[in-house]
Amino acid sequence: SPPDFSVNYGPHIQRVTLVVTAGGTAAAMILTIIRWLRQPRPRAAATARRGKGGGTGAVGR
Repeated sequence: SPPDFSVNYGPHIQRVTLVVTAGGTAAAMILTIIRWLRQPRPRAAATARRGKGGGTGAVGR
């Protein structure tokens, strides 16, 4: 049974590693996206404050 266990457990380890690597890359992408989104937020807020009566709301949407 030990060799069968190792044979059945091998692809499982590969799947886990693939999931972990994919999750890590996805987490890195999400973190980079959050950082990228945080940069223009103060600029958008400043423009919205400057033009309250303009069409900045439509642009924000």
